Amino acid sequence: MFGDPEEGYRRVDDWQAAIEARAARARELAQRQSELGATVSVAEGSVTATVDHSGRLTTLKLDDRVRGWSLEKLSRTVIEANDAARQAVRTQLDQLIDEAGLRDAP
Repeated sequence: MFGDPEEGYRRVDDWQAAIEARAARARELAQRQSELGATVSVAEGSVTATVDHSGRLTTLKLDDRVRGWSLEKLSRTVIEANDAARQAVRTQLDQLIDEAGLRDAP
């Protein structure tokens, strides 16, 4: 009526092994994610933004060339650098997820 009990045990063991392997990959991904970060320069190197794994701005460097810029241009360029660095971290994270085989897996 329910099939071979040994087959059932094997299935449960296979599921458990698959879940444990996926959990190990997820732990590895979390560790590697915490090490991510990116530095991006824009406007010919006039503005450089560095973000950590969470996308938080950790360093902002302004070249002397920005002294003559309007505040509006400076703020737009800082936001551009920050956004580009955050995108770079997202790209790195996407690569890690793909490498770990965790994208769209059940």
